[in-house]
Amino acid sequence: MCIKLDYSNTDSFYYFQNENALKIKNGIATMSSGSYKPTLITVYVEINMNHNYKDIFYYADGEKDIFELNFTSNGISKEDMNDCN
Repeated sequence: MCIKLDYSNTDSFYYFQNENALKIKNGIATMSSGSYKPTLITVYVEINMNHNYKDIFYYADGEKDIFELNFTSNGISKEDMNDCN
């Protein structure tokens, strides 16, 4: 998932291991989109807002998923980390 950031407290960040992945560069975050749900389109994501240790995915139909903070890669490869920027 490529996410244009409204706000970030860092200009650049890269973390990749077999189980975890997150990249921030030029105001765009690259991360897993979470569990694949073909009927849900992610429209907004909050990551650790106000240090709440939560990932919140908001979907076009108004539904949302809340997860404990993690950077689970869900199968993203190292090469995928360059798709957004």
